[in-house]
Amino acid sequence: MSAVNVEPVPTAPGRVRAGAAPKISTRSRILSEIWRDRLMLLMVAPGVIYFIVFHYLPLLGYIIAF
Repeated sequence: MSAVNVEPVPTAPGRVRAGAAPKISTRSRILSEIWRDRLMLLMVAPGVIYFIVFHYLPLLGYIIAF
């Protein structure tokens, strides 16, 4: 017999609750995903900005030339 009284907790991690999931709006879900991935997005931003400034903006000059 143990000196610690251990009882199972009804909301223990890993247990699945039966029932319908709460409805979350699409906008709220997208904003929560952006907030969750904010550090990754900040690390990717300089590369995206580089390609926009040095690879896509110069294409506008080709359109004007023709």
